[in-house]
Amino acid sequence: MDKGGTVRVTGRLEGSTAVLTIENPISPKLVARRPGHNIGLDNVRQRLALMFHGETDLEVVEGPERFIVTLRFPIGKPVA
Repeated sequence: MDKGGTVRVTGRLEGSTAVLTIENPISPKLVARRPGHNIGLDNVRQRLALMFHGETDLEVVEGPERFIVTLRFPIGKPVA
């Protein structure tokens, strides 16, 4: 994976909820070297909570070779 990889973005509706999933490959070397503090993910959680009054979900799955983030938020409602 030294030359990059493919980022996959998918979306679907579950009733009145939009579900977006973003997947990207990760290098085991990079993960072992730089654990991070999840500031970016925390910022996304806070923005979603403010925009949709807490009616959101952000799920993160970090595997040995892939990083997957799934966002769920209501559609058809006014945002803040």
